[in-house]
Amino acid sequence: MSSFKKASELLNSSNDTVTINELKGRLNHLENNQLSEIHKSLSKSSNKETFDRLCIETLQ
Repeated sequence: MSSFKKASELLNSSNDTVTINELKGRLNHLENNQLSEIHKSLSKSSNKETFDRLCIETLQ
């Protein structure tokens, strides 16, 4: 949450290219973290055995 506060402070303090680029970098970092967490949770919740079993049951 602190990164959002700092980002808004930067935006309010000035509106130049450096600030915009820094905000884009922070947003990109947050998006990457979210994608990483989604990938981790999907990896834990489903595995190849479950997938194979579902496919075989569907075919029967």
